Amino acid sequence: MLKKHPLIKPLICFVLGALSTLSLVPYSIYPFIICFSFAIFLIFESKKRKELILASWAFSFGWFFLGLYWIGSAFLVKSDFFYYLLPLAITLVPMFLSFIWVMAFFISDELGKLYGNKFIWFVIVFSIIEFVRGYFVEFPWLMPGYIFASNGYFLQSFSFIGSYSMNTVFIAITIIPILILLNRQKYIQIILFLCLPIICLFFISFWRYETKNKISFIKDYGVTLVQPNISQKDKWKKSLRKYHHANLLELSVDKKNLHDYKGRLIIWPETGFLGTYPKDTRLLEKLSEKILDINRNEYIFTGVINIKKNKYYNSALLLDSKKQILKIYNKKFLVPFGEYIPFKSIFSGISPISNFVNFSKPKNNPEFKINNEINFLPLICYEIIFNKYISNKITPTTSLIINITNDAWFGKTIGPFQHLQFARIRSVEYGIPVVRVANTGISAFFNSYGDKILEIQLGERGVKSSYILKKLDTTIFKRFGNVSFIVVLIYICLINTFILTTRKS
Repeated sequence: MLKKHPLIKPLICFVLGALSTLSLVPYSIYPFIICFSFAIFLIFESKKRKELILASWAFSFGWFFLGLYWIGSAFLVKSDFFYYLLPLAITLVPMFLSFIWVMAFFISDELGKLYGNKFIWFVIVFSIIEFVRGYFVEFPWLMPGYIFASNGYFLQSFSFIGSYSMNTVFIAITIIPILILLNRQKYIQIILFLCLPIICLFFISFWRYETKNKISFIKDYGVTLVQPNISQKDKWKKSLRKYHHANLLELSVDKKNLHDYKGRLIIWPETGFLGTYPKDTRLLEKLSEKILDINRNEYIFTGVINIKKNKYYNSALLLDSKKQILKIYNKKFLVPFGEYIPFKSIFSGISPISNFVNFSKPKNNPEFKINNEINFLPLICYEIIFNKYISNKITPTTSLIINITNDAWFGKTIGPFQHLQFARIRSVEYGIPVVRVANTGISAFFNSYGDKILEIQLGERGVKSSYILKKLDTTIFKRFGNVSFIVVLIYICLINTFILTTRKS
């Protein structure tokens, strides 16, 4: 019969995984969270290990495939050779990530047969697996806890317990309906133990947002976001470089939305300046002369290709109105196939790969300071997704996070929206305003509560300015970091211990 066909359940689980992604940005349709719950229930109803593994992999693949399909857009920008890598890019990455989630389902099911409850074990094991994926594998993209970041009230929870703990909260919420369905009376105490902390967390998050401090600014100092909206296919054409720089110049001197700033920080996107440093320093200086007022405290912060001792760096530099290059930042986390070819030497005989220049990683980076009130942490592209890196780099005086990027690689897909969301989460986790400037994508300025003060939308050419916002003194997450994650896990483990002791009694 059709119902007994071995591929029916995996197919249903794949669809549920795909539908679950609609609860994430840019859709943020929360009712689709129930698809996640239904899939967990179906997977753990499997009678055989093989059935469980296949169903959990199908569900996971549906989640990652539909959530990360936009990665393939970058391969359409490169040479013809990279077209052939497109199918691999959009399938191999989701497949690999799916196997990580399969481990969570399999281990939880095995432990549930021996100790405690498999659904509670899933909360614990899945949370640990996601922590490993984000912290050690360094791919925290598409974590389920990010679902809460699209709502201003739920978003405040990140300031208390951070991103990894929000995964635990999410999975706990998804299993509560399952426990109710299976046996409400048997699991009533467990349901209460799970619900009460979550209700308290969301209550104090609601209270934090409702009683937030009035937005305050660093007096008389402004920031200008410049989004030139240059197509990636046209970006590096030498014949168009003069036009692209003229575009940046025109936007940077646009005064229709400027206030009477005594000082200003103008931010161009990743590789906004289309020359190389130090070779084209004079060209950069000529551009700055037309933008920066030598009698005012003005700066340009721009992305640039930095060549040093025959090594290439994806960098950003800070230039003042006296044409002095004050600081240079080199990107630490590089994008595979975008900034380097993994195992390039193996494919040295293939001309598109052999001609590809790998970027290098820096040993260290300097602090960026404009004055006593403005000390900022620069991040390039997807460095904004690594809160472990940010936690190590933030100092007590850091007052601003600046993330420059180039989302033109991904066109008008869901990718730029997901990328933007990381900037919003970081602003709340650390209580520090975040400026995000894209070549094209979505440029925005978030205050310490994740409110969007400025925005230049996807695919738009534009410029926006605002006074620089003040940071909060601190947040619980900024103070304790991922200690909160350990505390949350210990609490869930205590619930499982309670189940085990009541079973034996």
